[in-house]
Amino acid sequence: MVERVNNPHPVRIAVDCMGGDYGLRTILAGVLSVLQRNNNLFIPYLCGSDSEIRNELAYLKATESIRTCCTIEHCSQAFSATVSKAKIWQELPNSSLVRCIALQAEGVVDASISCGETGALFASALFILGKLESVSRPALAAFLPTATGKQTLVVDVGANLASRPEHLVTFAQLGAAYVRSVKNNTAPTIGLLNIGTEPSKGPQEIREAHELLTAAVPGYIGFIEGSSVLSGAVDIVVTDGFCGNVLLKAAEGIFGLIKSVIPQDIAEPEKLFQALEVLNAEKYGAVPFLGIKGTVLKAHGSSSSQAIAAAIDLAISGSKGYQDTKLPPNIDKLERQI
Repeated sequence: MVERVNNPHPVRIAVDCMGGDYGLRTILAGVLSVLQRNNNLFIPYLCGSDSEIRNELAYLKATESIRTCCTIEHCSQAFSATVSKAKIWQELPNSSLVRCIALQAEGVVDASISCGETGALFASALFILGKLESVSRPALAAFLPTATGKQTLVVDVGANLASRPEHLVTFAQLGAAYVRSVKNNTAPTIGLLNIGTEPSKGPQEIREAHELLTAAVPGYIGFIEGSSVLSGAVDIVVTDGFCGNVLLKAAEGIFGLIKSVIPQDIAEPEKLFQALEVLNAEKYGAVPFLGIKGTVLKAHGSSSSQAIAAAIDLAISGSKGYQDTKLPPNIDKLERQI
């Protein structure tokens, strides 16, 4: 997780209340848990059905002081899987997913969180907020724990299922800028995910990206295999969104696997499970889109209330860092050359 910073003012966060697999109640329970800890940290803008949100707040026994902290943004349109993901921001402008991003564009909130469909969220963020100058393709980035104790950033983990070599260069630039901003790592090392470390390995697009990265990106050390990601071999792993998403979810699955196979009668299991918590997806809650003009966090569709609370914590502590991913001044020149 990004280290907490001291915010002089509460962070205003729009929450898509209708997008999770487990329903509105689970999302609101996560919001309320953060407010109950410290309602000075953030101001929630709850996007969804006004009547349903009010009913659930009553069911969850939200106090009057907590309810007054919340602003309900009524959304009259429901998300539909039949609508084109690329056009949802046009066809369903008053859906909770789109509205939580639009509030950011209007200057009402500082950050947006949604458990909704990744493609729809990405398209809405891209067209409503726009992308940073010289960024050809924004990406999703997620930190994974490693054996060294530090975290490795994986870019992309699902925004772009297929990526051209020049896009992978942009992902490396975005990842390096992000790590410098939120981790104070001035010289991050970068590896390109591949099926082997030899120069001849991998598809043509990966080999082309390797040549471009070698020539243009400081800190690039070459190919990295999947088996080395969690060892902490590099600070940043660059890949397309398809492979990155598979890698992320496989790493998340390790937590459940280990907990299920460890005998329950071993000595001090609590200490062991506590150590394994670094692999628990609910601890980080959400991942940010890098390269967007704003702070948009994508949470799992299957997020629990604990994961929603973690996503809010992440937005509170890192909202400024997501926007401070200043790219090298020559990146626009690099992309024109490509």
